Amino acid sequence: MLCLLPGLWAAFALSLMVPAATFEHRRSPYARSIRLTHSSFWPALGRLIIVVLVVFAANAAIGLLGALLAGLWHAVFAGWLASVLTVATEAVMALLLLVPMVWALAAALCSYAWLRGRGEPVSATSLSAEASGGARA
Repeated sequence: MLCLLPGLWAAFALSLMVPAATFEHRRSPYARSIRLTHSSFWPALGRLIIVVLVVFAANAAIGLLGALLAGLWHAVFAGWLASVLTVATEAVMALLLLVPMVWALAAALCSYAWLRGRGEPVSATSLSAEASGGARA
C-alpha cells in the first residue's frame, strides 16, 4: 500500500497536465494540474474515478469481444484462414480501443474547464484564444 498510494495520488494530481500545458503556456503544467485537482479535491476525484471506470469497462468489453471473435474464427475455420481473420479482428479491436482514450481526453478537458471555471471566468472563446496563442502577450 505504501507504494501504491503515492502512484494513485500522482495519477490523480497530474491528470489535468495535458490541458494545463495546452492552455496555460506561461505556467508549469505540473503545478497547475496539482493546484486545480486539489482546489476541489472530492469532486475532481469523483470525476476521475468515473472516467477510469468507464475506460476500464470499455477496454474490457472490446478485449472480450476480440477474444470471443478470435476463438470463433479458430472454431469455425482451419489453419491459415483462422489466423488471418484473427489478425484482422485484433487490428480492428486496436482501432476501437482508441475511442475510450479519446473520450478520456475529452473528459480531462471538461474537468479542466470546470475546475478552472470555479476560480476564474472561463469560456470556450477564452480557452480557444489561449490554445491558439492569442492570449500570449
